[in-house]
Amino acid sequence: MTGSAPPAGTGTAAGRRVATVEVVPPLGPPRRAAAWAGLLLAGHAALAAAALLTSPAGALAAVAVVAVAEVGTGRRVPRAGWALSRTGLGAAARTAVRGVLLALAAVDAGRAAVAAVAVAVVLLVVLEVLRTGAAQVVEVLRAPPVLSRGLRLDLPGMPRAPAALLRDPRGVQALLEVPVAAGAVLAAHGRPGAGAAVQAVAVLAAALAAAALAGHALRLHRAGVRTRVAEQVQRALDLLRPQVLLYFGGDASWRYQVEMWLEPVERLGRPAVVVVRDRDVLAALAPTSLPVVCVPNGSALTALELPDARVSLFVANTGDALHLLRRRDTRSAFIGHGDSDKGASANPLTRVYDEVWVAGPAGRQRWRDSGVALPDDRVVEVGRPQVDVPSAPPAVPGGALTVLYAPTWEGWGDDPFASSLAHTGPDLVRQLLARPGVRVLYRPHPLSGSRDPAVRRGAAQVLALLRGAGAVGPEQAPLPVAPDAAGGGDVLDLALASGEHPWSREEHARVLRAWTARWWDAAPAAHRLLVPPAPGLADSFAAADVLVTDVSSVATEWLRTGRPYAVVDGRGRPPQEFRDAYPSAAAAVVLGPGLDDLDALLEAGRGGPDPLAAARRGARAHLLGPAGDDPVAGLRAAVDRLCGLPAPTPPGAP
Repeated sequence: MTGSAPPAGTGTAAGRRVATVEVVPPLGPPRRAAAWAGLLLAGHAALAAAALLTSPAGALAAVAVVAVAEVGTGRRVPRAGWALSRTGLGAAARTAVRGVLLALAAVDAGRAAVAAVAVAVVLLVVLEVLRTGAAQVVEVLRAPPVLSRGLRLDLPGMPRAPAALLRDPRGVQALLEVPVAAGAVLAAHGRPGAGAAVQAVAVLAAALAAAALAGHALRLHRAGVRTRVAEQVQRALDLLRPQVLLYFGGDASWRYQVEMWLEPVERLGRPAVVVVRDRDVLAALAPTSLPVVCVPNGSALTALELPDARVSLFVANTGDALHLLRRRDTRSAFIGHGDSDKGASANPLTRVYDEVWVAGPAGRQRWRDSGVALPDDRVVEVGRPQVDVPSAPPAVPGGALTVLYAPTWEGWGDDPFASSLAHTGPDLVRQLLARPGVRVLYRPHPLSGSRDPAVRRGAAQVLALLRGAGAVGPEQAPLPVAPDAAGGGDVLDLALASGEHPWSREEHARVLRAWTARWWDAAPAAHRLLVPPAPGLADSFAAADVLVTDVSSVATEWLRTGRPYAVVDGRGRPPQEFRDAYPSAAAAVVLGPGLDDLDALLEAGRGGPDPLAAARRGARAHLLGPAGDDPVAGLRAAVDRLCGLPAPTPPGAP
């Protein structure tokens, strides 16, 4: 038989398919976006009027306004440039349109002046196209299929990243149109030679930018960056021989999900590596003594040689996890990024993993009650190794009671009561601030307000209330930066400069402890806004007498402190009904919409009547498992057990 022709759209005849992910830039505050867009529109309208009136001077003034608006819009409203490009009005197209209007404005200055404007604008458009193309080539060549942090790469010197202004000018190129318009004005006043000279300067500047990027692309190509970096990362992994892979497939805005597991995995005592899929995550990930490998492409991850890897730990259900799950030479365990009563904690997708690791018996029971067909022997209790805090918070000057308010975010569903910020949060903070001797620590979920405008408004109100009460943000002490991340910026530069991580786990912990102490000491009695780069959740727990939170893993993890806590119920159900529905609230004061039991919570925090103390001890064992001196012991035992099993036999192997 002869082979059939490939389907349309595939194979050599159809060309090569390239899948890309388009990142939509943020809009920014709507009023600011509208103001800059209005200025840009007004500038173009003025330029059109100058063209109709054949006024070179008017065109010069209009082009100056447009240039300012282009720069401001590009830098303050980045989505505007993206939207214009999507409609065919990219930077080069806008320059061409303005060039036509400039040429019309110069008609009365003579044919030579019009020709000079036309030639200059055409050259600017061509050079902008060349610069953009060279920038894209540089971006591709500076993005090897595999990048790393914390691995020694035996590479010769590589070209440093070109200036950001060359790669992404964000409207700055519009400034070059001002000399073009000025040249037309000079020509109209009888000085065509001077006008042409001014226009030539603008063209020369654009040519130098394009040439610089083209030269950088050529140097990268000759250095073979993409191939050589990938080979060196593989060689370093061959030497490390990692047994544990900590996997994260999200983007940088979700990196908290993996950052909470960095220290526990550091303490396993086995060679381990963090595997991420987004280059921005590689650059932004918190300092860690674990090597980090970034593999954006699925086929590159599948081809990566990791013969000693025995356990893959997954912190979230992301679609690209499939690329690692396809490697049947390791066993997979879903460890999640929070052990809570939310529906996501019993996601049916989790059945694809070999095992699901939960904190304590409550997590096992959650899966039994979920209706998801997950065998009980695939659920393993490992404790909650992230939470290890002192039994009593430090005294606050003035004897104030410290209340930590840590609301969750709105989630992916449509539950209007998922986050208390949408309904109760502002009133809660208002009442806390009105009570004498109360200090408020506010720690919102990193994604609060990202989907629900009501949550966004509530978060803004809470911030305004606390700022008005003198709350202090994260600016009090600079965050320590790991030596391998010094300079930041370009991820290839970060990867090549990393070498062996100069901080051991102990040194890393020492530096962060010292910074955390300075952070709190900078304002020991003030209300605090615990937003990045504030200390971590465990440090927030250590500073608080009581907690107010929503149904989330925060309530579960707080139980390790043994201190009073409250969970907000925006629906106002009977407290016992709420506790029965959510095991993490079994020992909590339930705060309904009226916050009627807030004073009882504060009294318990001050050492007064505490009727839920015994319930907290029972809930702690049920939710977190047995307490021990080493919070990582359960995780380590689970990893050791899987590492001790024979390597899985890949499907089809003899």
